[in-house]
Amino acid sequence: MSGPVEKSTDITFERFFSRSLDMLAVADRQGAFIKLNNSWKIILGYTTEELEGRKFLEFIHPDDLDASLKVMNTLQELDQMMNFTNRYQCRNNCYKYIEWELEVYEDKIYITARDLSKRKQLKYELENENRFLNSIIDAIPDVIFLKDKDSKYLGCNKSFAERVAHSEKSLVIGKGDFDYFDDSVATRNVLQDKEVMESQKNVFNYITLKTPQGIAEYETIKTPLYNENGVVSGVIGISRDITLRKRIEEKLRQSEKNLRLLFENMTNGFSLQEVITNDQGEVVDFRYLMVNQAFETLMNQSQEQIIGKTMLELNPTADHHGIIKHMNSTVCKRLGYSEAELLGKSVLMVHPENRRGEVGGVVRDILKGKIDYSPIPAITKNGQEIPMETRITTGEWNSQEVTFGVMKDVSAAETANIAKSQFLANMSHEIRTPLNGITGFIELLSSMPLEKEQASYIAEVKASSDALLLLINDILDFSKIEAGMLLIENIPFSLHKLVDEAVTLFSPKAYGKGIEIVSYIGEVPDRVLGDSGRLRQVLNNIIGNAVKFTDTGEVVVKVEALKESKEKVLLQIIIQDTGIGMSEETKRKLFQVFMQADASTTRKYEGTGLGLSISKKIIELFGGDIEVVSELDRGSTFVITLELENGGIEDDSQRLSTHKSYDLSHLTVMIVDDTHSNRMIFREYLGATGCKVISAQNGQEGLEMLKGLPSESLPQIILVDYRMPGMSGHEFGKLVLKEKRLRDIKLILITSTAQQGEARLAKDIGFSGYIAKPVRKMELINIVLDVAELGLSVKSGNLATRHSMIEEDYEMTKARILLVEDMVANQRLEKTMLEKLGYEVELAVNGQQALEKSDKEKFALILMDCQMPVMDGYRATEEIKKRSSINQGTPIIAMTAHAMEGDREKCLAVGMDDYISKPITLAGLQKIVSQHINQKFS
Repeated sequence: MSGPVEKSTDITFERFFSRSLDMLAVADRQGAFIKLNNSWKIILGYTTEELEGRKFLEFIHPDDLDASLKVMNTLQELDQMMNFTNRYQCRNNCYKYIEWELEVYEDKIYITARDLSKRKQLKYELENENRFLNSIIDAIPDVIFLKDKDSKYLGCNKSFAERVAHSEKSLVIGKGDFDYFDDSVATRNVLQDKEVMESQKNVFNYITLKTPQGIAEYETIKTPLYNENGVVSGVIGISRDITLRKRIEEKLRQSEKNLRLLFENMTNGFSLQEVITNDQGEVVDFRYLMVNQAFETLMNQSQEQIIGKTMLELNPTADHHGIIKHMNSTVCKRLGYSEAELLGKSVLMVHPENRRGEVGGVVRDILKGKIDYSPIPAITKNGQEIPMETRITTGEWNSQEVTFGVMKDVSAAETANIAKSQFLANMSHEIRTPLNGITGFIELLSSMPLEKEQASYIAEVKASSDALLLLINDILDFSKIEAGMLLIENIPFSLHKLVDEAVTLFSPKAYGKGIEIVSYIGEVPDRVLGDSGRLRQVLNNIIGNAVKFTDTGEVVVKVEALKESKEKVLLQIIIQDTGIGMSEETKRKLFQVFMQADASTTRKYEGTGLGLSISKKIIELFGGDIEVVSELDRGSTFVITLELENGGIEDDSQRLSTHKSYDLSHLTVMIVDDTHSNRMIFREYLGATGCKVISAQNGQEGLEMLKGLPSESLPQIILVDYRMPGMSGHEFGKLVLKEKRLRDIKLILITSTAQQGEARLAKDIGFSGYIAKPVRKMELINIVLDVAELGLSVKSGNLATRHSMIEEDYEMTKARILLVEDMVANQRLEKTMLEKLGYEVELAVNGQQALEKSDKEKFALILMDCQMPVMDGYRATEEIKKRSSINQGTPIIAMTAHAMEGDREKCLAVGMDDYISKPITLAGLQKIVSQHINQKFS
């Protein structure tokens, strides 16, 4: 029998066993649970009944099982207490970290276990938080460090390690200032650390250091570091590199010195003024704070007499009722009045009578800051107007709101601009008039039967005259830009047509060199408002350069909308080539005047170096920008960004959306072309119609693809390029049509030339369509629509075409035109051109004669020169439109050699219907005349 003591011990043990917060258990030597307390249920979720008889090892995480087995084996062998940690499975199948203490006594294992999961989670979160804080501190560019009471480093951020210690962060710990700085700097730092810890206040200092990059200046703030008991245990420091700031401050000081020097030596009067307001905050006057020497001369007073006084006290201005209170002698001298004649009079007296109503509003707008200066001229006693520009701008100076005022007599500049404008107009007329005869007769000669050598000479003369015209245009444009007379119009035009025409213009030269030239117009509106002529000039210049500087590869023109609203569209026009490219030095000077990529005397490429400079100025007048990306021998990419007014739904998209009878979603079209850009553009254009597009990069690959396709997957139409390596488009077409299963496929030939007879040859082979490069979006879609809808084939005897060849004769009209021209050479040239186009011509040598003839005979159209003796074209047009009974409604087209801004508006203002600039070409004349006579020539 057990005694009372033993029984009492058992009761105590049971009480401890059942009430312990730790998990307690007894197991046999094999690890099977015999007895467990209630904490197992609380922590792991198991009841004692579920665990009794099951082995301890059953619930260990598989990854921890081997280590736990080793512990159990050691426990069995040595009969000693073992401590270890592992992951243990809960009743809900999750795992918790458990710390175990096992001990063998007699034939049993006594187990004590504690849940470490919360402690592990806290440790993990703390480590994450430390990593996060360290990442933030390391990301701060300022130098951050911590020191102990002996000024030894406890830690630092990445910036300190890299810029001061030049080592890893871990190697900084335990080091001191004497390890990184010279003795004088280190000693000062240590003394300052001591000051911070003793005073427990923030301390600033500035140090200059020698670094591998040069001298660096740092601004440092130090603050006490406290331990968990609130006792100072060290120093925290933050240092900022202020080298750049110091340099900027020095530059500002030097700039201020230079500005003051410039201010003092300016030829125009300049003053710095303080704004004076009343109790309601309204501007009522200005006080002079600083003036330059020119202002002293203008006011006829010294600085001492001006500074501190107000504008109303010194200047020739009026009080609030518009009465002049004071003026200086300069005003009297310039306007021709005596002081007595102006005192007490209205300020309106010194302004022109027809502008006096504007004075009050302009003064109020200047005082309120709505405008920068007054453009109203002054008027002298004898009635002469003097252009004056009184400029006032507001700003801040030494923390005071001030006004900067510049008074300038602009009469000399205005006179010079008028003279320059007149000179440009005259030069334009004098140069273009004889050039009109040269280029016109060359064009007529070119159309006549000539021997081979003669034709070669004519071609050289034409090329030279074209180059001369381009040079003249560039020089005139540059002069207009310099004079500030180059203006941008805002009229509706077709953007798609403009881009297509610009690309088409250079396609013969590109294909003659053996390079591809393609265009891609994305989802952009067609109808826009802007200056089509100037935009065309820019595109022609850049595309022309791309073709000129590219000998192999391609030139690609892309137009896309970056942003579009109902009112505006932001366009990006990209001209990319695979030409010679540019060096960094060439790119830097690319848009400078008269600068060229190759300016040597042996240069390969011709040009004045004006084109790109003018193009950049034009795009800037549009409010846009031109950028260039280029590498030597790797080609160039010009990116034009500009915003135009949206003119509504584009014609092409409208037409496309109205093709309700055409459904291309059932069509499969194959593209066979060796040029990646062509395949990409055709795929984009045709993909927009809903048809499926497949492509091959040469004829052989195309044939293999066709052979591998089942009959139901064959394309209905194949677009094939004529010129490809290995197999031409003709050869490909013949091989396709030879195969019985492929004969129903319709073939469309794409060619880079548009020569007579080519269409007939394509038709003889069996092609259903024929289109010339560069391929325009609607041309491509329309020819596919025609071939798909009409089922054109060789049997039908028709060939669908969308190219510029004229293979059929046309009947010329016998419309009668009145030509009004005073120069004999131009009379003969223009008369010959019109007769060649099939018109009958009546000649008048001046405006008076034109007026007389228009009263006697009805004409289909009148071509009117502008500058003529007796009566000029402007006056003649006004008279014909006003009094001619039979030609009052006849279209009158102006012919002028001025080509200056405002000429078109001047012509339209007097009643002319259109405008053509000399030198006149046969094609240009045909286009404008047929447009107004409503006669179309194919």
